[in-house]
Amino acid sequence: MVRIHKFEYFPPTGFFVRPDGIIDYRSRLAYAKRGIVSTDIGPSSALSKYLLIRPSDSDVTESDTWQIDRFPKEPNHYHLDMHRWVGRVISTCERIRLPGYEFKVVVGIDSKKVDFKDVVEMFSENYGDFFSNNVHGSGYVEKSLGDWYSEWENIGDAAFKAQIADEHVSLLELIDLKIEEHSGESGKANRSSTKRVGKKRIEPAINLKNWIGWCWALIARDVYDGITYTQCENHRSEVNLNGCDHEVPLVTPAGKKGMKYCSNYCKMAVGRRVSGHFYKKSQLFTFKAS
Repeated sequence: MVRIHKFEYFPPTGFFVRPDGIIDYRSRLAYAKRGIVSTDIGPSSALSKYLLIRPSDSDVTESDTWQIDRFPKEPNHYHLDMHRWVGRVISTCERIRLPGYEFKVVVGIDSKKVDFKDVVEMFSENYGDFFSNNVHGSGYVEKSLGDWYSEWENIGDAAFKAQIADEHVSLLELIDLKIEEHSGESGKANRSSTKRVGKKRIEPAINLKNWIGWCWALIARDVYDGITYTQCENHRSEVNLNGCDHEVPLVTPAGKKGMKYCSNYCKMAVGRRVSGHFYKKSQLFTFKAS
């Protein structure tokens, strides 16, 4: 059984895309300006060329509040189907050639297409950065919109194959490599580190460093544990245009079974719809899969 620790991260703020296509966060620049880069003391010279104001000792005063999150937080939004959600988003993407040799990626169907950049921004507002659980840390590596697209494409492809038994063998090595890369641990349960409490075997849990690792850990569950998914009962349809696009797993990473709703919001929405009261859920992004 694949067990996963709850995901925690330090929320960034002020998403923007630099002229060179690199995604950045104003909170990261502000922390670097004050010399508040993770637990390292002093400004990071590697960041200095991107700062609006170059760091110096005079920038840090006793009046600074040093508003850095001392402890990571758990995401407030549903994320047990993130690998499959990413795949559904990518399945609706289209590359449009712009003047010259540049491309623009749009997401959605027909008249509801939006810029991929807007989807990434909405994701970051709700979940933080996809590649790092702490963009304010000294180990942060800059990524572009193209990097996000490529990573989502790879995850979406693997998430689709994870539901096809004949494709599992082709995924095993890749799953192990990806989880080791983004957690420092093996994706497959290490029997030597398995513990027993009485007659019960306790498998070691995977601790992920970013959402990439989280998605690959979910894919590992699908392959090793045979996890399947059903639509949230508040799923969007012709009679429920404000419904949800999420799915719920047969068994959650915490071992809970029988989930019908991805959140209390959706549970309340169904209850109000049945009782005749209109309820609209605030969502990250809605689309119709092709």
